[in-house]
Amino acid sequence: MSEIVSKAVSSLKRNYKMLLLSGIFYIGGIVIGVIYYFSKNLDATFLRHVFKFYNNIVDCSVSPLSTFFIRLAIDVGYVAIVFALSFTVFTYPITLLFIAYRGAIIGCIAGLFIHSFGFNGVAVYFTVILPQNLIVTAGLTAIFVLNFDYVVNKPSKCKLKIELMLKNCLLGFIICSVGAIYELFITVIVIRPMNFYF
Repeated sequence: MSEIVSKAVSSLKRNYKMLLLSGIFYIGGIVIGVIYYFSKNLDATFLRHVFKFYNNIVDCSVSPLSTFFIRLAIDVGYVAIVFALSFTVFTYPITLLFIAYRGAIIGCIAGLFIHSFGFNGVAVYFTVILPQNLIVTAGLTAIFVLNFDYVVNKPSKCKLKIELMLKNCLLGFIICSVGAIYELFITVIVIRPMNFYF
């Protein structure tokens, strides 16, 4: 396992420009999301999902484990999307747009949480949502960059080794899972007790 991690780290270092580009798209997405929030064109379905998510974090009657497993299932979907876009360099711009879209959602949620929930919204956003999403985005970006490195640098006559790409996805999913574990831990240890007393 340590050999896989060390190869992944060297691949990520070699492709630092792709990491920077992913970061730029993510930050750009956050800015667009904040602007979109203030334009007041929010969809009712989106609002309903955000309020439900907020309730799942702060409401003591909602099982934190169920929220944790829902988060893992969502992460599996994200990993599957990035994996499906990994087979050719022609789909990499779509992956960057997906990363920007995730940033836009986080930016929009920032405005919504801070405006709608006051201090509790600020606390939930900066202690749970933003860090958790940064971790998940790091995992997805790792999959993107590792598979990019493999596809671009493999000899042209060689077939794609799906098992190698799946290992990259597994590594990225482990990083995403850290985000879900973080969310569970902070929700149980910090947010719910704070919500109970304040």
